Amino acid sequence: MKLKQKRWDHWQRIQLVLVFAVAALVIAISGTLAWFSSIHKIQTATLVDMPQIYIEGPEDAVSQLIPLGDIDVTNGTSREYVFRIVTKPGNQYRVQFAHTTNVPFDYTIYPASTSGSGISVETAGHTYYYDINTPLSGTNLDREQTHEVTYETSANSVQTDAEPQYWQSDIVIQENNYSYYVLLVSWDQGLKNNKETDMVYLTVKLA
Repeated sequence: MKLKQKRWDHWQRIQLVLVFAVAALVIAISGTLAWFSSIHKIQTATLVDMPQIYIEGPEDAVSQLIPLGDIDVTNGTSREYVFRIVTKPGNQYRVQFAHTTNVPFDYTIYPASTSGSGISVETAGHTYYYDINTPLSGTNLDREQTHEVTYETSANSVQTDAEPQYWQSDIVIQENNYSYYVLLVSWDQGLKNNKETDMVYLTVKLA
C-alpha cells in the first residue's frame, strides 16, 4: 500500500512539473509571438508613414534631365526649365542646387504656379507663371566650407571653375501634392556656343 502511495505521489510530482513546464512554454511562446507581432506592426507603420519626396518634370511621373547642352547662347539671354517637387502636404524640405562654373551662366530658382500672373512659361502643353522679383529664398555655401566635402583634403590645387558652387533654399513647407518651380538659366549677350562643360545637380531633401 505504501509502495503504491509513493508511486502515486511520484507520478503527481511528475504531472505537476509537466504542468509548470507546459505553462512556462506557453508563456514563452505567447511572449515571443507578441514581440513578433509588435515588431511587425512597428515595421508596417514605419513603411506606411515613411515620408517620400522626389523631383518630377512639370507633368510627368518620372524625373527629367535638364538638357543644358541644348542651350543656344546666341538665341536670347535666358532659358527656363519647369520642375515640381512631389511629397505629402505638410512635409518640410530644402531644394539644393550645385554647379561648376566653367560656363558663365547664372542660375535662379523661382516658385511657380499653374495659374496667376507674372512671366509665363509654356512646356508640354501647359503654362506656368513665376514672379521675376521673387526667387526662392536661400543661401550660397562658402567654398571654403565645402571644399573638403567635395575633394580629399590633399587636393589643394583644384581649378577654380571646377570647384562646385553649392546653394540651398530655406525650408519650404509643402502646401499641396505638387510644388512647381522654374529654373532660370541666364547669361550675358555675346557668349559663344564653343563653351566648356559644366556639372549641374538639382536635388531635394526633407528637412
